Order: sequence, then C-alpha cells, then structure tokens
Amino acid sequence: MTVSTIICNIVVVIKQLTSLLFIVATLVFLWGVIQYVIAGEDEKKVGQGRKYITYGLFGLFVMLAMWGLVFAIYRTVFGTSPSLLPFTSSCPSQNLTPILTPS
Repeated sequence: MTVSTIICNIVVVIKQLTSLLFIVATLVFLWGVIQYVIAGEDEKKVGQGRKYITYGLFGLFVMLAMWGLVFAIYRTVFGTSPSLLPFTSSCPSQNLTPILTPS
C-alpha cells in the first residue's frame, strides 16, 4: 500500500463524512428556524431557536472549511481536483470502493 493509496482512502472517508455532516448541520439550522417561528412570544423558546440556528450555521461553516481543506490537500497531493460526488472515488489510477455506499 502506497502513501497515495492511504491518502486517497482517507479523502474518500472524509468526503463521505463531510456530506453526512452537511446534512446534519442543515437539519439543525432548519429545526432552529422552525422553533424560532413557532415560538411566538415565549422568550425561552425564541432563545432556544436562536441557539439551534447559531449551531447550525456554525456547523455549516465548519463543514465548508473542512471540505475546502480536503480539496486543497487532494489537489496538492494528486495535482487534480477530486470529484464533487460524495459516494464516488476520484483516486487516480485506483479503483477504490467507498466505505459507505448508497442503498
């Protein structure tokens, strides 16, 4: 197993985890928006909705930064940009199967 293979395997796993975490962060943000809208005049629920919105936005920002970091590392190592699709392997001259496969 070469260093390129190991790095490529790590990139594939990180891409899949990043996609999953984007979904989770988006759901947290949307849940916060829903809580904020239905809170009415209850300050406790409004505060809780704001907290979820903040957490969701922070999570989306972190995931976007992580995704950019993965792209930068991949481009530095392989000289090309990886595929944007989360469940495909874009490793050059290797036929790697992703750990998580869509059902």
